[in-house]
Amino acid sequence: MQKLENVVQQLQADTKQSFDEVREREKSFQSALKQDILGLRKEIDQSVQGALAQQSQKMDNTLMEIKSLFTAANPKRRRDGGDDQDMEAHE
Repeated sequence: MQKLENVVQQLQADTKQSFDEVREREKSFQSALKQDILGLRKEIDQSVQGALAQQSQKMDNTLMEIKSLFTAANPKRRRDGGDDQDMEAHE
């Protein structure tokens, strides 16, 4: 009977140890996954910020180019302070 109790106790100890090992692996896995997700989030945030900055710069450049084209196309209007009627008369 003592042998049986010893076997049961050993089985319980082995089972507890196995569960503890699984629990530690799960913690480790969750921690690694969390770090990976945070890293990806940071990369995505930086990528989005870079893309937005690039698009903003392109928009600014395009608007400056359009403004310079309007200025070059209507130099008299700009100098004389002309209005829309002056524009219609030249068309």
